Amino acid sequence: MAADESRETVSFPAGVDVWPSGDRVAIDMCCEPVPGSTYTANATGEALGDPTLLHSGGIFPAVDPKGQRIALSTQASGGSIVIVDTDGERIHEITGQSDAPGVGEIAWSPHGQQLAFEWGGEDAGVWVVEADAANLDDAREVAGRSQAVFESPAFRADGMLVVTESDPPAVRNMADQRRPEGESTGIVLDPATGQTLASFDYDGRALHQDYDASGRYLAYSLSDGRVRWRGGGDAGEILPADSQLSALAW
Repeated sequence: MAADESRETVSFPAGVDVWPSGDRVAIDMCCEPVPGSTYTANATGEALGDPTLLHSGGIFPAVDPKGQRIALSTQASGGSIVIVDTDGERIHEITGQSDAPGVGEIAWSPHGQQLAFEWGGEDAGVWVVEADAANLDDAREVAGRSQAVFESPAFRADGMLVVTESDPPAVRNMADQRRPEGESTGIVLDPATGQTLASFDYDGRALHQDYDASGRYLAYSLSDGRVRWRGGGDAGEILPADSQLSALAW
């Protein structure tokens, strides 16, 4: 992306999501030309070109299962979640508090009725809130309150929630999203109760994860740059080590 006519600026997405149709993407450009703004662009497989500003100040975009709404994290009013339509018009805001921790990655439930999100800093946890809630005080914690760091929520097709569990420190650095080396565990949770249903290993420290549109296949990135997938009893690799991926979405 070119910030002006005299220079070019290389930006990386802190968050990205793909429309269910697969022909459009929402990208949070963390640095330029406006810090922490989300853009949309056609998913042509070519250079980004001239994207359209969706929302200034919104990061970590999450497109709903019907491709009609986009949830964004915003720090403007203390860790709120703003829901906009595909043209960027504000539909609803789930307000936070001025001293609240920042909202991180967000995921829609398969029916679009709930949002799961990261909340917190070094003691990050995962919370679930109704999409029409008025305040994040109405959210409930489903993974947290331990020495581990819980992040990167992703819903399966059956409505169960998968989160990563890693040993601290695992704090996101906006200038360099790689986390320390180590191991992470995938935890399958019932979002209604927070009950752990199953667990699995990632073979490394997991950074980001997302299910495909069918909710069957999970892609995830690791701190050494690998991108892998699993589902249906099979597993494989998409990108090798040192790929330096900064965001991931099906």
